[in-house]
Amino acid sequence: LAIAYLVMNVSIARCEFLAVAFRVILDLCLSQTLQQPEVQSYISSIPLDVRTIFDVLKLHPSTQSFICCPECYKLYPDSQDCPNICTYQPVQDSEVCNTPLYTRRVVRGAAKRF
Repeated sequence: LAIAYLVMNVSIARCEFLAVAFRVILDLCLSQTLQQPEVQSYISSIPLDVRTIFDVLKLHPSTQSFICCPECYKLYPDSQDCPNICTYQPVQDSEVCNTPLYTRRVVRGAAKRF
């Protein structure tokens, strides 16, 4: 579940659904070989919340955001210092990419860059 959340960008709500589904499948499989109290012990030990899994596994992911040029794929740190247009040059004497890195949109009456 932690992999689904971190790598595959599955939401917390959908990870909870996956945990419930996993519990049901495990219950069906284990009930064929174990006594019901043992099965319930195993099932109840599986956390439903992906954040609990992070705590148990001591996973505390940190992420870093970047701005990516849609034309040449140059990466810029997502900060106030990021230029509005791409400044990448493949070689020193070549032309600068000059592709806009942001678009402006009006959100609730205020212009914002995305």
